Amino acid sequence: MRQNDVKTILTLRRMRRKSLGFWAWNAFGTAKAHSEELRFDILDGNRKLVGRIVCSNPKMSKSLEGCALSTPWGEGRIEPLGGEARIILDNRELALWKMDSKKREMLFTFPNGTHIQFEGFKRNRYDIEYRSESGYIGFFREEGTLPEGASNRSVAMSREEIKALPKKDRPRSIETNDYIQFRIDIGGVLPVREDDIIKALCILSVFSRLKDEEPPSNL
Repeated sequence: MRQNDVKTILTLRRMRRKSLGFWAWNAFGTAKAHSEELRFDILDGNRKLVGRIVCSNPKMSKSLEGCALSTPWGEGRIEPLGGEARIILDNRELALWKMDSKKREMLFTFPNGTHIQFEGFKRNRYDIEYRSESGYIGFFREEGTLPEGASNRSVAMSREEIKALPKKDRPRSIETNDYIQFRIDIGGVLPVREDDIIKALCILSVFSRLKDEEPPSNL
């Protein structure tokens, strides 16, 4: 497979949030956030906004349970199984996931028995890739800042709009211009459906990122 065949297929972007509260007890955390505060934007290969993933039941825990995801493909969730986890979409298992943190390896096992094992880069502890003679998948974490008025950005609520809401409906945070995003590059022929591995990576990334944003005291 030639490197020129590899293309960015999808980017999952999470805008960083800034707490509206001044006190630690009122700080932003995923467990008490509104769904709009738990949004991830989906961009296509041309960085065009084409959809979003939203956590509709934000009750996080160390096991990643308790959060249902509204995605363009259906409802997603994760079911922990000891050191593994089932990635579920519309009550169908997409893949069984297992992580070896010491070796920086991530294994997906699909219902037909096919295995896809990602390995980490030495230069970046967040980036992983799968390589075979016929296919390639790269998964990369990126950080940056969007310019004001960026065309591929969802419309965020202003402080004034938030204050106009009933108190129980007010979010605890506002969106900043800073982001963390996860880019998926694919090339060649894969041993499983391309859509399935993309969906599995997206669902897993959302759960993992929301868990990272929750204060340790709430986990």
